[in-house]
Amino acid sequence: MFHLLGAFAKFERNLISERTIAGLASARARGRIGGKPKGLSVESEKKSDTCKSTI
Repeated sequence: MFHLLGAFAKFERNLISERTIAGLASARARGRIGGKPKGLSVESEKKSDTCKSTI
């Protein structure tokens, strides 16, 4: 009985994983990039340079 429940849980987990991967691929195809932004913005970089020069 427990083996059968484990098999269903594994199957459901695989379905969730496939849908997640498909959703991320779809978002990338539309030009959306997830995650933390890379590097500093131009404004933040200028502020950083100003702080570095005053120290």
